[in-house]
Amino acid sequence: QKKAQHASDVTYQGPLIVPLSRVVMEGGVSDPELVDVYLRTMQKGTRFPPILVMPQGASYHVIDGKKRVLTAQRMGASHIYVLVEVMDQGDDDA
Repeated sequence: QKKAQHASDVTYQGPLIVPLSRVVMEGGVSDPELVDVYLRTMQKGTRFPPILVMPQGASYHVIDGKKRVLTAQRMGASHIYVLVEVMDQGDDDA
């Protein structure tokens, strides 16, 4: 657990397995060639860490892990491991 701005507590749920169809990404990736490297590595059986997401309704917005999502899609995966970032708005300072 770590502290976020505005004295909000950030906690993480997971890792969880969620359908890739519920994972939403905005924008592209900084190094698209690395997706090919990830693909070859995952095809050899290497497991990558869960992606970091934030819930948005019934979907999950990618905070970290866009290349892993693209790689999983290219592999034909239907699900992916995620850590869900949850912002707790506590009134500990009240």
